[in-house]
Amino acid sequence: MADRFVENEQMEAPDEVDGGGLSCLRKNDSDEENSENNIAKRFADSLVLSKSSKYAEFYSMNYKYNGYLLILAHSTFTVGNKEDRKAAGEDIQMLRRSFSRLNFKIEVHENLRLQELQNVIMRVSSMDFENYATFALAVSSHGNPGLFFAKDATYDPDEELFEPFKKNESLFGKPKIFFLEPCRGISVDDGVTLLSSVETDGNQLEEVTIPREADILLVYATVEGYIAFQNNRHGSQFFIYLTEALNTFAGDHDLLSILILANQRLSIDFESYNSKAPKWSGKKQCMCIVHTLTRRIMFKL
Repeated sequence: MADRFVENEQMEAPDEVDGGGLSCLRKNDSDEENSENNIAKRFADSLVLSKSSKYAEFYSMNYKYNGYLLILAHSTFTVGNKEDRKAAGEDIQMLRRSFSRLNFKIEVHENLRLQELQNVIMRVSSMDFENYATFALAVSSHGNPGLFFAKDATYDPDEELFEPFKKNESLFGKPKIFFLEPCRGISVDDGVTLLSSVETDGNQLEEVTIPREADILLVYATVEGYIAFQNNRHGSQFFIYLTEALNTFAGDHDLLSILILANQRLSIDFESYNSKAPKWSGKKQCMCIVHTLTRRIMFKL
């Protein structure tokens, strides 16, 4: 079978856009636009230089810091008759401990009003991340389908959190990771019972064009339509299992593998308990991981 990933392969027909008449042709090495002189000129004018070679399996961690973590935690609310979230304080401490060990610089904000949150995002998304291998944002708050809660209003995380960081040139080609604890609905998972058995060349520059939507990792505490559980004494179940897995496996496994192991433990080991409201007892929770990563993320310790 022919190799589907042969570089510079001639194409007999253009790539077409589904549902439209637009098309694009893959350029050959002989195209004047791709001449060495033109490429060199574009590199000279470019603001973005990736430390990862074109087909590297792992994102480069050859930076001063493994990453920058922004934490937005909410425990009190003036909108939607939402109860206080005592778990937020524990979430902050768990994240601080785990990501400090991973050589992340950490910035924390608590109980921001929407305008304050927007100002923080505007400032941070405009920062120069030249010294950081990754960017991460963690949210601990209430949520509804498609909406997160600030102290005084709801907001769309796609618009307010994700989009601004896709535009930062110093993050092009780097992982942008979002750990999202808020509920995504009101459904609960009763679970099912299973019977289980026991058993590059660093001196050569090459032009590479990537989608702006690439290198995004969204880690939701729960699947769409479902609630996420918290414990007032110990913190959100999502962050409990996430940080436990990071503390155990970082340095030995890549991040996606760690997330799968965290989700395994959350899915199997956690079962909700509420003596005051038995209807919320005996329920299950699992993470939802969505990504457009183009490489593996291996944090160096």
